[in-house]
Amino acid sequence: MSGKVCDGLPIAWAFDYIFENGIAYREFYHHTNKEEECKLIPDEQKYHIAGYEKPSVYNKLGLFDLVMKGPTAVLMVFFHRNIYLHHN
Repeated sequence: MSGKVCDGLPIAWAFDYIFENGIAYREFYHHTNKEEECKLIPDEQKYHIAGYEKPSVYNKLGLFDLVMKGPTAVLMVFFHRNIYLHHN
């Protein structure tokens, strides 16, 4: 993973980045909502992912395949300006 990662990454790359580099505990890397230089955080102040598995294909069949192997966590992200929240 290279480039200006502090500017953000596509969500699909997030686990790859965290797997390779870890991600800082909130108490050591606060969100500032300002453009600043990336801070270097020591490994002992980061969460690390021990491992994960990607789907063979990015559709419901790939998801079903992962679910059949065991417990599966799913992240769903929607980017559409016409999605509205409706409730009674």
